[in-house]
Amino acid sequence: MEPEYKPVYSFYLAGDAHSGYEKTVKFGDLYFSCDSRTAIQTIENGGKGVLVFGDCVNVVTGDSSNVADYLLKGPGGIGDVCQREKELGGKYIVLYYDGNGCYVLGDATGSIPVFFSTESASCSNSKKAISEKCGFLPDETLAAICSSGDVSQALPYDITEYSEIKRLLPNHYLKVGEPKARRFVNAPEKQPAISPRQSAEETLGFIRSIAEYYHGKYKVYVPITGGYDSRVVLGVYYDIDNTIECYTIRSKNHTGLEQDLVIPKELAGLIGFSYKTVGISDADEDLQRYTESLLGKNAVSLKNLNLANTVYTGFGDGCVIGGDIIGQVGKCSLHRDIPESLASPRYFCCKLHNYSKYAPELLAQWLADIKDSGEKINVFDLFSIESRLARWAGQTNLIYNAIGQITLNIFNSRSILYSWTAVDRGLRKTGQIQKELIRLTTPELLQLPFNTDSLSNRLCKSNAAFYYLSSFMKFGIEKRSFNKKH
Repeated sequence: MEPEYKPVYSFYLAGDAHSGYEKTVKFGDLYFSCDSRTAIQTIENGGKGVLVFGDCVNVVTGDSSNVADYLLKGPGGIGDVCQREKELGGKYIVLYYDGNGCYVLGDATGSIPVFFSTESASCSNSKKAISEKCGFLPDETLAAICSSGDVSQALPYDITEYSEIKRLLPNHYLKVGEPKARRFVNAPEKQPAISPRQSAEETLGFIRSIAEYYHGKYKVYVPITGGYDSRVVLGVYYDIDNTIECYTIRSKNHTGLEQDLVIPKELAGLIGFSYKTVGISDADEDLQRYTESLLGKNAVSLKNLNLANTVYTGFGDGCVIGGDIIGQVGKCSLHRDIPESLASPRYFCCKLHNYSKYAPELLAQWLADIKDSGEKINVFDLFSIESRLARWAGQTNLIYNAIGQITLNIFNSRSILYSWTAVDRGLRKTGQIQKELIRLTTPELLQLPFNTDSLSNRLCKSNAAFYYLSSFMKFGIEKRSFNKKH
């Protein structure tokens, strides 16, 4: 039987109910329309209200039944809501209103993409839905920036191809109807350094709260590799349920002898989890047309759509638990331990993979935004969270959400992320936080080797100077190749 695709985490907030969604709730002076599969919590009292949309748990208490009530019971104001949201984890967005207006903020990494109109009181997980309802057309310059890189890559800062539509980034909230989101600060002073062990002990309870919440709500599947990140996920779930199913996606050119196929099977066998490999299930033309109808023409990477279809075909009856957040922040995989003094728009262009002449200017605006706010979190970590996870991984999230596959992450909480950022990046880059979390859960998983890079990659990563220079060299080579093809 052919799979049936039905969107999840889809919504539209506006001054009127939006057709095409299965349910609508009145929220203050606005209407929140959404799909029927995604949970909503609402509470309104004394001229204030909170709506939580998605999968959300309090990582401190483990309670998921009254997070809206918890957010509303603070002393008041959007600043207090942002502070209290730090204790939440999962995949969700939060709406809040009071006498000053209605506000929207996302989870720690913006795992449910939020686009908003700069000209009207509306926002949605779909920029296509906003553009169609409001009659917006692509801006020529912005469209050129968007096409100056592969469709699967992140766009600079908060832009879309529409001058009237922006993307809400993590660590920002939107006052609905205003043309620009506002940044809030996680660390007004430099974070006191802590050890990998301290951070692991501080965050493990939070991670378990999220993992147990997901396990109580969904059938859980864990994709695993021979690396660090998925091994942490395995260790956390080992204490919760030893019948978890694991898998690895086998690409068409795999021989079966690769570390990413051999080591995962051994890991699963070591702790008694069931395991299988699955081949790629290519998306047919009907699925391609379907996703284009929701996300827009030429807005979907076929490679990512094939992967999403593979996961949905094999595991669509539950949720899959990824490990990418701990890799990006817990292991500094994108920047290693490059000194913060070398953080520049040109360097971040290398990691953005966008070749437009306007990209450095937009990244300079992003850096200025951080400086003006007084935020003291390392800008390399902020780039990993706000660009790599929110915008780059957000492209993939949009595809999974559109076809109805639930993808979750047990590390998605600001209480977790901004404990890790207090650990020296020189220690993080060698996987010390991951190793400590594994020691605290299932130390036997450390018996098996981790994936090893090629010799050239090991040399590039061996010190900060090599890695920094190699990033520019790689960018130059890829830019020439991209320009030749376009």
